[in-house]
Amino acid sequence: MLEEHRAKQAEKHYETALAAWQAERDGLAHLIDVAGNDQWDVPEGVILHQGEDVVFTVTGAGLIEDRRGAGHWVGGSQGVSIPIGSLGGRSVRYRVGATRGHYVQAPPTPTAIDTGNLYITTRRVLFIGGKQTRECAFDKLVGFTHDDTAGESTFAVSNRQKATVIHYGPKLADAVDFRLDLALARFHGTTDQLIAELQKQIEELDSHRPQPPQPEPTPSATPPQPAPPQPAPPQPAPPQPAPPQPAPPQPAPPQPAPPQPAPPQPAPPAAAGVPPTTPPGYVIMSPDGFAWWDGYAWIPVTRATPGWAIRSEDGRWWWDGRAWRQVV
Repeated sequence: MLEEHRAKQAEKHYETALAAWQAERDGLAHLIDVAGNDQWDVPEGVILHQGEDVVFTVTGAGLIEDRRGAGHWVGGSQGVSIPIGSLGGRSVRYRVGATRGHYVQAPPTPTAIDTGNLYITTRRVLFIGGKQTRECAFDKLVGFTHDDTAGESTFAVSNRQKATVIHYGPKLADAVDFRLDLALARFHGTTDQLIAELQKQIEELDSHRPQPPQPEPTPSATPPQPAPPQPAPPQPAPPQPAPPQPAPPQPAPPQPAPPQPAPPQPAPPAAAGVPPTTPPGYVIMSPDGFAWWDGYAWIPVTRATPGWAIRSEDGRWWWDGRAWRQVV
């Protein structure tokens, strides 16, 4: 029940705000249409100059001026009263004295001195009444003010000492304000700027359009249950380090060639009297040349180093690199 009452109140408030918004927007749109209008009606009873148009007409307007009411006497008297006899049983007195005082005028009061029609044209503000006529030309206009509460406008022009006050009532205050602004814009050639300002006001108003109320959520009979905890999503496995790659096989270092057994040297014919257990370094001479025993085999001396010398049974010999020569 309470929710329905709140919903109705919110809907009513929305409709009221929307109606006020729409009325204000329609009013601005109407002012734009009026400002862009170039066809104006020519009222009767007023003579216009060439190129002059009547923008607005108010009937029953009043011309206001200050007027003074009846004044009054302020003062007193003084003197002496002397009895001089009686007449018919009544006392007769003689009065001698003076009266002093002054006359006080009433303060000036705004008074409607005439009633007529107010014409706002593209060149002037004109009042035509039964007794009085006032003209406020724009080229002589010094300034003007509006009193929307009282529904009056005051115009000051350079060719008249007193200001002209026109009363039209508070209901027409907004209309007179805009039509006077439009007339001055036509006079100064700034109508496009006035229309652009009205368009800007409409755009600003559209941005604040009332929004319909949102329905309140209906409370459920049972209190909402908390949602069951959701299982945590599986975490991605951390990246595993790449397994170490086996090192490329290193080429095996070259193996030294196994020593080749020296070809068996033919044993030189044994010299007479030389046993087979000759100590290393023993040299013999045979028909094939010299040889020496290294402890294992007989080595031909042809492999000796140049300058190498030996001693044999025949004497001392040295190797010159080509042949054995005997040292004499």
